[in-house]
Amino acid sequence: QVLFSDLGWVAHALFIVAQFLQVVVPFIPGQATGLAGGYLFGTGLGLLYTMIGTVIGSVAAYYVGNRVGRPVLLALFDDGAVRRWDDRVAEHGLPVFFAMILLPGFPDDLLCFLAGLSALRFDGYMISVVLGRLPLFALYAYAGSNPGQLWSVEGVVLTVCLGVFSSVCFVWRDELFAWLSRVV
Repeated sequence: QVLFSDLGWVAHALFIVAQFLQVVVPFIPGQATGLAGGYLFGTGLGLLYTMIGTVIGSVAAYYVGNRVGRPVLLALFDDGAVRRWDDRVAEHGLPVFFAMILLPGFPDDLLCFLAGLSALRFDGYMISVVLGRLPLFALYAYAGSNPGQLWSVEGVVLTVCLGVFSSVCFVWRDELFAWLSRVV
């Protein structure tokens, strides 16, 4: 935190770049960068910078998927995962895409690349990205900005609930997806 505060506005720009990279480089966890944003800049600015970087990264991922296409995706991601998620997005469209972006446990960065290959319209895609990622990133920014309060009763409850919810969504993502496909 001290290092970043000495950098002034450059720290803010570097964080936005880091958040952009979190989307376009598959192995950087968004949860960690979301927590870092809250820790470094507070809940409001941390969330704002996280969302700015995420939106820019999501535009880039969509553009890469749309313009460069499948060969790049197959170089970045597992072939089976690309096919599985591509089929789901193509078959079920925007409502299920939004749900997969909203809920933890789904490969949302991969989905951003795949959206560029799909029939999803860009405006619907961007609305899904912003509204779908906002709730969890807000929680991460809050948690990051209040690390001392994580040991309070409400902090522990929030952390446990978020952890359980994320784990359940991850473990049962196929069943959750099947249910979403029937409901939506």
